[in-house]
Amino acid sequence: MPVYKYKGMNDAGKAVNGIRNADNPRALRSLLRKENIFLTDVEQRKIARVAARATFPPGAARSPPWNCRCSRDSFLRCLQPA
Repeated sequence: MPVYKYKGMNDAGKAVNGIRNADNPRALRSLLRKENIFLTDVEQRKIARVAARATFPPGAARSPPWNCRCSRDSFLRCLQPA
């Protein structure tokens, strides 16, 4: 499933951005509308670029993450919201 970087506005008018996975940009728009986020920009990202910018909690080991035995890619899939 592709990963998309998005920018948008919530219903309060506040700018929001993030990274989500979706089948296509139209599906992403639908997912975000359910969360009251209206897209202003969307860009498909390669998983390698997303993995390089993964955020970890302060003090957490970056490799292997939290003593996880899975690969970095499968770990990042676990972090993405369903």
